[in-house]
Amino acid sequence: MRKHPLDVRRHQRKKGRLPAWISYGGSTTPIPCVLWDVSDGGACITAAHSNMLPDTFVLILNRATKAHRFCNVVWRRPPHIGIKFVDPMPHPRLADPNRIGYGIASQR
Repeated sequence: MRKHPLDVRRHQRKKGRLPAWISYGGSTTPIPCVLWDVSDGGACITAAHSNMLPDTFVLILNRATKAHRFCNVVWRRPPHIGIKFVDPMPHPRLADPNRIGYGIASQR
């Protein structure tokens, strides 16, 4: 598959419509969202009230296995949000994964 000349993504995207959940701050109730495409480096998501979401949060990919990724918002074009997966260590303002109601430990 050829990349468009203006496509600056470093990772191949996988399109789909998958459920996920957003957690941030001290909230114990994750916010439902939809993954529209995902790659090793980030994703495009939609969520209700996406304009009110913070610039950093935890994306819960699977509630059963507690798989998650720490994220930074890269762009916002309502109703979509582009996110980049980041290492949690340099980002102390990200949600504490032990306070989101699922006891998630860091992936790294």
